[in-house]
Amino acid sequence: MRKFSILAIGTIGLVGIGAWALPAAAATLGVQFTGTPTGTLNTAAPPGGEGYGYNLLDTNTALTVTGLGEFVNGSLSNVSTAGNQGAGSLAGDWVYLGTGTVPTSTSGFIAGSLVSAEVTTADSSLVGTYWAFTSITPYVLAAGNYWVAVLYGDANTSYISTSAVATEAGLALEGGATCSQSTACSSAGYTFGPNIETTPLPAALPLFAGGLGLLGLFGRGKKRKASAATAAA
Repeated sequence: MRKFSILAIGTIGLVGIGAWALPAAAATLGVQFTGTPTGTLNTAAPPGGEGYGYNLLDTNTALTVTGLGEFVNGSLSNVSTAGNQGAGSLAGDWVYLGTGTVPTSTSGFIAGSLVSAEVTTADSSLVGTYWAFTSITPYVLAAGNYWVAVLYGDANTSYISTSAVATEAGLALEGGATCSQSTACSSAGYTFGPNIETTPLPAALPLFAGGLGLLGLFGRGKKRKASAATAAA
């Protein structure tokens, strides 16, 4: 009995440690510049509906998207305030995440997306110095091919960077950029406007689950001993 108590206390301790550590998984940028962004491209007042999209490969089955955003060169003032008529918005830019290959037109961004979010100066915040993000209902990505795209508002400055970027572990840029009314996109993925924010599976979750499993085993063992003792009596 004493041995079981010690084991149970130890297991509960593991569960407690795991549960305490679960919220520690921090949101991470899906794509980040490898240095200070350079070669920023922008136009004073592009026609409404300008957009950029890129293909992504996800090999991480425990990746959850928690936010969608765009490159604004470190200032929320670079988010559109006029909105995009095609997307039916009154203000801001729209970021889309879809499965498969990036659509060949910006109208396909709207029709083919899994999730989308409008980035506005009112409901977005700066993340990682250069990006404006809007939170979304967490969306779990199974391993596979995806695309991310941004559709800019009518009077947006359309900030994109030609700097090299790095991706979060489990993600890879696959190129295949779609550009509307611009030739600035790079099929190698070195020009980037839209982005995703993700939360990986907490490292403590396996420990947490393992602790619960051990408690279940101990509980079953105790019940069996009790049943055996009753039968012997």
